[in-house]
Amino acid sequence: MSGTPPLVLAAVVTPFTEQGRLDVDAARKAYAWGFAQGLDGLMLYGNMGEGPLLTGAMRDELALVADELAAPGKRILFCLQAPSENAILEQMDRLARHKHTAWSLPFPGGMGRPADPVAFFDRIASRSDRPVFFYNNPGACGVTLSLAQWRDLLAHPKLAGVKNSAGQMRARKELQRMRDERGFLLLEGDEWAVDEALALGHDGMLVGLGLLGARLFPALAAAAGRGDRVAARNIQMDAIGVFHAVYGEDVRFWCAGQKYALVRMGLFRSSVTLMDDQRSLPDANRRAIDELVDRHADWFPKA
Repeated sequence: MSGTPPLVLAAVVTPFTEQGRLDVDAARKAYAWGFAQGLDGLMLYGNMGEGPLLTGAMRDELALVADELAAPGKRILFCLQAPSENAILEQMDRLARHKHTAWSLPFPGGMGRPADPVAFFDRIASRSDRPVFFYNNPGACGVTLSLAQWRDLLAHPKLAGVKNSAGQMRARKELQRMRDERGFLLLEGDEWAVDEALALGHDGMLVGLGLLGARLFPALAAAAGRGDRVAARNIQMDAIGVFHAVYGEDVRFWCAGQKYALVRMGLFRSSVTLMDDQRSLPDANRRAIDELVDRHADWFPKA
């Protein structure tokens, strides 16, 4: 790091009403609260935000909320998550009128997985009207870049940064070396390893529990920024206990658990998700989250 505090960005969850409609008021309240607690930025439409399940109209409504929150020094990323290159470009064109800072671009998986990942990135980034963060998530898309491909991808003039969710120490260190040479923003996406990434010199984090942890993760970043690795490690260990309570130890309820915790804090009105396998949060998980929120009122205050 270059002497500036590490950045803390959240891949935000999307609130819905009990009827499954977008809850715009809850989004506005919760996202503004996150900024007020110390978040440096938000990413909308990612996996945590159920991006693949959102309609175009839902994206439009959330984009208007983001426009209201846009402010100097705050980063707002729109994740271009779609099953094909054409669908990604359609999203980009539809949302281009808004005030977001940058795009976040993951590779599509399945049948949309690019045969030439670097060329795929180049084509989309070249069409972009603003900077692009590459969202590296090989576990989701099935694309693992070679070092030569990384160097080519990072050479694009629109490339502003990387959200690295590879979950591998080797990838983390190789990217750190390239970041030191080239100067892009390197953000850790693996919530279990934020302290390690910041100790290596990463510029910050972009994490899925960032909205709920809008006090926790800035505390971790502050400890790392002042060089107190012991304090950063201790907060990281505490955070892992939070993950167990909120996500479940098997990480099955990675979205519904966070939404329920945000309901307990008074930020969301419903924990409804659009995913069939997370529509019903077991009572045991609810009790674990209730206990967590009550025990750590300093991290999870009532809004």
